Amino acid sequence: MSSTRIPARTKILLAGRAAGRCEYSGCNEELTEDQLTRRTDHFGAFAHIVADKPGGPRGDVVRSPQLANDIDNLMLLCQKHHKLIDGANWRNYSESLLREMKAEHEKRVRELASYQGEHRTHLLLVEGGIGARAGWVSREAAARAALPLYAQDKTSVAFSQSRIQDGEDLFWRTGVTEIERGVADVHRLFKERKIGHVSVFALAPIPLLIWLGYRLGDTYPGEAFQKRRTPDSWCWEAGGDDLGFHLAPDDFDPGTGPAILALDISGPMSVPGHLRRLPVLRLGVSAPALDIVRTRQQVESFKHHVRLAMTRLGGCREILVIAALPNSLAVEFGRVQLPKVHPPMVIYDRYEGRGGLSPVITLHGGEASLAG
Repeated sequence: MSSTRIPARTKILLAGRAAGRCEYSGCNEELTEDQLTRRTDHFGAFAHIVADKPGGPRGDVVRSPQLANDIDNLMLLCQKHHKLIDGANWRNYSESLLREMKAEHEKRVRELASYQGEHRTHLLLVEGGIGARAGWVSREAAARAALPLYAQDKTSVAFSQSRIQDGEDLFWRTGVTEIERGVADVHRLFKERKIGHVSVFALAPIPLLIWLGYRLGDTYPGEAFQKRRTPDSWCWEAGGDDLGFHLAPDDFDPGTGPAILALDISGPMSVPGHLRRLPVLRLGVSAPALDIVRTRQQVESFKHHVRLAMTRLGGCREILVIAALPNSLAVEFGRVQLPKVHPPMVIYDRYEGRGGLSPVITLHGGEASLAG
């Protein structure tokens, strides 16, 4: 442990660089407030990377006295991680490893602190039950995924009540209402110029995700993020192909009656027997699969093809949507719709208790109502 009296100015500068948080990789503990009692004080430790004495952890006869008060040789740590790097396990923590931890933490602090208004985003977190599973969205995970945009605040919409089962009319009615209220709050913040961008993190049945995007629209800046299973993350990957989006058949003619739009992205969709007499336009990919969407470029390619599909469907009286979609694409599908231009849209959902696919929500003129 350190025996050098570190100057107060150096401590202040180091605490500022670290934003008052532990610099040990993955910890980030707040060191100015006790998490249990909420009382404030300084709970951190100023730790040497190269010990201030030659016989200490990573110490050196020449360099220890030279670096004893050098801010680049000091880390702000919680008491636990200070003990870890200087205690019995100190040989597991090389000078290069600790310098890497310090540099990564302080770089992140500089980046976050440099964001002005144009770098901010508002988090819209939407959670709804999917079958027997409850959707859950972590605010912390969403904020990480939104970087380099800084998450200034959030609006939460939750309708995962265990007593209301996915598929019941009350579930759909509750979901439609709660999404309407949450999005109305977001629109109000845009109109009052309190926010300038929205990042959507939503887990819910596809019809409600489409309604969410439909109600949000695309007149305000924003994007929907994709929840991936492997790895468990909301963060986008770099690069990636466009998944081979395509429309079929090439000679599709919707006529003037109802037509079906099948979205075969997460998997192939079968048209129910009683609807097979209707014309069907399919928007698919080269190899439908779960966890298929990983990049922003793929989302943009999907939106482009949705617009092409809506042009082809423009002459029909009503569009029946059967969809196997990742959550981000379901939201973006709704966002690109033009309520005053496109025909009414009936969204189906897979619900075995009702004999397979059933109509659940109708979207028209910017509003949603229960189908059936």
